[in-house]
Amino acid sequence: MKRSRNSQLRKWKSCQYCETLEARTLLAGDLIAVVESQDADGGTTDILACFAAGFTPPEPVAAEPVAALPADVLSRDTLMISTPANYLSGSPILVRLELRNGDQVDRDVWDATVSIHSDNDQVQLSETEVTLVNGLGSVLVTPTGSEPFNLVAEIDGLSAMRALSAIDMSAAQDIAGTLTGTETQWSGVVHVTGDVVVPSGHVLTVEPGTLVLLEGKPQTSAVQLGAKITVQGTLNSNGTAAAPVTFTAADLTKPWGELNADGGQITLNYTDLTRAGSTTRGGHTGTGPAIRMGSDATVSLVHSNVSNIAGKILQSTSGTLNLHDSLLTRAVMGPEINNTQLDFLRTWIVDMAGRFHHNGTVDDNDGIYLHAQRAGQTITLTDGVVAGSQDDTVDTLGSTNVLDGMIIRDSFDKNISVFRGETTVNNSLLVNGDIGIEAKGDGNAHVIVNLDGTTIAKADHAIRGYDKDAPDPNVRITFNIVNSILHVNAGGDPIFTDYDPNDIQLNYSWSEEAWNHVGSGTGNLVSTPQFVDLDNNDFHLPAGSPAIDAGDPASPLDADGTRVEMGFYAAFAELPSADINGDGTIDALDIDLICAAVVNNDNGTQFDLDGSGQVDKFDYDFLIDTVLGTQPGDANLDGQFTSSDLVFVFSAGQYENQEPAGWAEGDWDCDGLFTTSDLVRALQFGYEN
Repeated sequence: MKRSRNSQLRKWKSCQYCETLEARTLLAGDLIAVVESQDADGGTTDILACFAAGFTPPEPVAAEPVAALPADVLSRDTLMISTPANYLSGSPILVRLELRNGDQVDRDVWDATVSIHSDNDQVQLSETEVTLVNGLGSVLVTPTGSEPFNLVAEIDGLSAMRALSAIDMSAAQDIAGTLTGTETQWSGVVHVTGDVVVPSGHVLTVEPGTLVLLEGKPQTSAVQLGAKITVQGTLNSNGTAAAPVTFTAADLTKPWGELNADGGQITLNYTDLTRAGSTTRGGHTGTGPAIRMGSDATVSLVHSNVSNIAGKILQSTSGTLNLHDSLLTRAVMGPEINNTQLDFLRTWIVDMAGRFHHNGTVDDNDGIYLHAQRAGQTITLTDGVVAGSQDDTVDTLGSTNVLDGMIIRDSFDKNISVFRGETTVNNSLLVNGDIGIEAKGDGNAHVIVNLDGTTIAKADHAIRGYDKDAPDPNVRITFNIVNSILHVNAGGDPIFTDYDPNDIQLNYSWSEEAWNHVGSGTGNLVSTPQFVDLDNNDFHLPAGSPAIDAGDPASPLDADGTRVEMGFYAAFAELPSADINGDGTIDALDIDLICAAVVNNDNGTQFDLDGSGQVDKFDYDFLIDTVLGTQPGDANLDGQFTSSDLVFVFSAGQYENQEPAGWAEGDWDCDGLFTTSDLVRALQFGYEN
């Protein structure tokens, strides 16, 4: 539960109000401090935690602090796991795992495998591994059993755990038909036995933790229609990180139909949508979507997952689509949109392939297909990943698109295919496609591709202007390339065009092919681009690279105040290690050393963790948030602030006694003491969430 910044230590109450502290030796009538928090609606909420006053705490009953990890691992990542809180034996659940560097998925971890297992021998899992692509991945797991268990994930010394409890169908609600009235709430287990319609003016709210089981049909050559939910009004799926909502098939062998936003609004928060697609087919691949939208509908996915679809992820004929912090994976193809505005942010599309087609056809298995939008609509893809498609990874048809901070990789055909329209690719990384970017058109089309700060690597052709319907002499293909790197495989061709070579402008870029046509050639490097470790997909620039500080001097400066580099990765001066005391681990002792440096105005370079040139509170926060990936209150550095941390710090005996305290003793605001201000600060960042 998030706490607002007007939380305060309010008053003392009897210990009978204490519900969360694990030190159960407190007795009714003992005094404890109660924190009041103001909610967004202006009300107040008592209390998360109880803080003992005037007594000697017992020995800790909570777990000891986790063993410190090697500095190079702990400073890199934490492992996060997301699953439903409950499971139905024999019904699949989605397990999503992320390696996070601070508050972001660590996309530099190109490929990784996480092992998973149940800690209860009476509960078996159908899968034992999760493959991560650029730090994020998932697997559909079927647990069998009826007992509670912890699902444990482990990789390279990092671990995460999620507790799951068994549920059954005994209390399931059977639902079908048009919803009546103005509001409906679903909770617990909902069994959708036939089509459901949410009519205009009606709001369907799906409560946190709800399991929605929909009847389906087997996938065959003939179209068979599973149950669908048509939304002409509003559908709000209100999952949370602790209690996601799940929509899945009631029968593993029979995919259900679709969510159909027919002019309505669908919002999916922390929602898993799996095993859909037995629905009306059409468009690219001739398959049905898990989500359909039209009639100017609005669909938003936030921290949600769509996976294991017997068709395409989404089909839109008009509307607004928001994809934020979500994962779309294992389907015939990704979203196909037309006349639709798209805001794609920190979202992954992974593994679009013919093997998910009902007859195994490999055809048009694009990662995402962007048709032309209407006037006033924008299409942006930012800070995400599109990987592993059996056709083009990003395919366009007459649209105007902006891609910024994207990683696009592992394409059977082209990383980006541009047909008509204009596509801008900034600060992105395109890897392992037959062609990095291909532009083509028809008639009198003028096709424009803008490339800035982008690396194309491991391609046979980095860029290509292609006469698809040769001869098509009136087409014009323009590439404007700056601050970029064009790397090709042995025998490959960095730059090729069927049209006027003067329309390819290459400046302040690195390619083994000299390109000295009109308007090109300024500031270029002509040699084979070099990276830190090409074979292992590390495309950072090595120390001393000629591409460092060699970009266009007219471009904005890098974050470190220097001239931009060529390519995707900026090259900054190496930051000091967060292992301040050099003992091989990053732990509370290092936090205390940084804190002391801040308090004492010690500007030693070893304390300047954020590379700002000065030692201040930002370095302290950088170590806690970005390096350790945690928050104030996490005394034992297990990644979260819970009652075990309270037991841990009160056992140290430093509370309000004016004796010096460090992080492990409760000093979470770097004033050298453990006081109520530390407790309030910790609660502001969230407790047991």
